[in-house]
Amino acid sequence: MKNFLFIGDSITDSHRLFTESSCDLGDGYVSMVRDMLPTDKYEITNRGHDGFTSEDVCRCLERDCLALTPDLVTILIGVNDIPVELYTDRPRIPAEFTQYCRSILERITSSGISSVILLEPFIFSSPAEYLLWHPLIRQESEILQSLASRFGAVFLPLHDRMNAQNDARGNTSLTTDGIHLSEAGSRLLASSWLSCAAPLL
Repeated sequence: MKNFLFIGDSITDSHRLFTESSCDLGDGYVSMVRDMLPTDKYEITNRGHDGFTSEDVCRCLERDCLALTPDLVTILIGVNDIPVELYTDRPRIPAEFTQYCRSILERITSSGISSVILLEPFIFSSPAEYLLWHPLIRQESEILQSLASRFGAVFLPLHDRMNAQNDARGNTSLTTDGIHLSEAGSRLLASSWLSCAAPLL
């Protein structure tokens, strides 16, 4: 049986410690991925944490990832690094974000885990204040694409896809607040992940 691990922020976490009958998978896209795969072939583990930045994922990587020796790791980080950049006196993007993400990938690949999927962070266009975050998402995306190429990871573009689908469905269909996903948003993310991961299954 293969073990697929998901790490990252609140999109991954999705109330995993507070949702009944979810095997600690939460009520978001990770739980939906589990429902899309045969349970006799794949074990799904969710180690997302609400509010985690790239620094937090790096700090907890041994506990949340390396000690579990998964066959495939999926990582979604970046959105919570943006407030660090915008609203604190600590510059985060691009230098620190690159440093933490590089360290995460170096440690994962050097541990013998060969399959990694990097999900592009995304932010929606409403509330309008989040439009100011879009250029930073673009910077993070470029960093992650470069690191994916360097470390042999798979990069899954999501920002434009999620926004286009949200606009087509009425601007609020996929998100509850401009960051977090509705059930429809989680289902779209799970389907996107499955299409991306298919060659690795």
